[in-house]
Amino acid sequence: MANDLGTKDRFKNLSYIVSFDDPYKANKENQIIIGDISKLTIKEEKILKEVGEDDGLIYLNNFKDNLQLYISGRGNGIRKALNYVLTPSQVSLTEKNPVIVKSTVEREKAVEDLKGVIRLKDLGYQNVVISGSFHQSTSFYVTVPKGYSKIQEGSFIELRFAHSPALDPEKSIITLYIDGIPIKSEKLDGKNIENGILRVNIPQDKLNQLGWNIEIKVYHYLSNVDCDKRYDEVAWTRIDGDSLFYFVGESSKETDLSDLWKGDRKEIYVWLSKNPSSYELSLISTIVGKVGQITGSNYIWKVIWGEDLKEDLIKNNSIIFLGRFNDDRLNKISNALWVKPEGEKFLFKKDLGLYFDGFNTEVIFQVDRSPFNKSENLYTILYNDDSSLLKTIDFLEKVNNVSKIYGQVFILTKLGNVHSFKLIGERTSLLRLFEIKPFLVYLIILIIVILITIISIYYSRKKMK
Repeated sequence: MANDLGTKDRFKNLSYIVSFDDPYKANKENQIIIGDISKLTIKEEKILKEVGEDDGLIYLNNFKDNLQLYISGRGNGIRKALNYVLTPSQVSLTEKNPVIVKSTVEREKAVEDLKGVIRLKDLGYQNVVISGSFHQSTSFYVTVPKGYSKIQEGSFIELRFAHSPALDPEKSIITLYIDGIPIKSEKLDGKNIENGILRVNIPQDKLNQLGWNIEIKVYHYLSNVDCDKRYDEVAWTRIDGDSLFYFVGESSKETDLSDLWKGDRKEIYVWLSKNPSSYELSLISTIVGKVGQITGSNYIWKVIWGEDLKEDLIKNNSIIFLGRFNDDRLNKISNALWVKPEGEKFLFKKDLGLYFDGFNTEVIFQVDRSPFNKSENLYTILYNDDSSLLKTIDFLEKVNNVSKIYGQVFILTKLGNVHSFKLIGERTSLLRLFEIKPFLVYLIILIIVILITIISIYYSRKKMK
């Protein structure tokens, strides 16, 4: 549910609060209420009688100037109702309230990314219509494709567009912005009414970023005004879903926290405690929602509760682990941790060159190869207490803050400061020096020993004189 909502609320601040409290107390927010119909209070008794065994219920209710969306049912009906809500083709045809769901609706399959190429429709936009006279705009956020260590020269954005023939070609224009900076413009004239193309290279100073805010601004000026039609009918530009983002880059065989936000074509497992708190569920829902918001795609999510870990089921999948600093489950994954809590301090993998203490640290994100399958990732999120989770949710809410979470370790401090650490590069260079070129190492050591010997002899003779 969180994943799907994220795809529909793109490029805005986003966070979710999960609560076990009574939803019928005074509140100032819209609510989504999920649960068996027998445990909910629905004033319309007629609705309850219509819901049979294993039927789902979707019901929109007005409550104290806010909306409550019930996703409910009897028995397996809750799953039917949830699948219905998560199927856009069904929801778009729904005109009645409530909806009684009798059969299971098959959900659309998740999109599998093409390596190095992201199309606008892969981000959830089949077509984008920018309508209205004069200044109009739209925007979206694009991240580096999963598995890429960095982007290189030759990467480009190709917007494919069409526009209204009623626009004045001398005064109408389309401009593409990257992170608020105008990059290139084209006139909206007779040559590109049907098959316009605006292609721009990603600037050199933007290649090292993990993502970019892409904004398209248009200026629609009408040659002649038809008073019988609305402005949005005659002044428009359509950005096609086949517009693409082409990336030239180096494939990365190393893990990186930035991959957390790129989804996975396979099932993604979330490993929670046996009885997760509402704060834990709020954070994991926000993370799942951010994945949907950034990629524009729905993925298959599954949950592991407490010690109920079946290694044969999860060995081919990425895992997101959420737990406290003192969680006993950490013993099962300790070999995959860069940073392991130990009382009031942390134990680090050897020669990492970083330090932070337990008194100032609220939350640690880290990633390494899964101990159950070295070709998959284990994302570990460790926290101090409930207030730490709330601070993390507040941090993630801001749309661009996920770009600050990268490398192999990320920490959020009690003061609200954030730090990301890239550790694998340093480790790799050290290993290459000592393992791949041992002769060079021995030669350097030999030279140092000889120099020390010569200096010692020199000073010894000088003293004797």
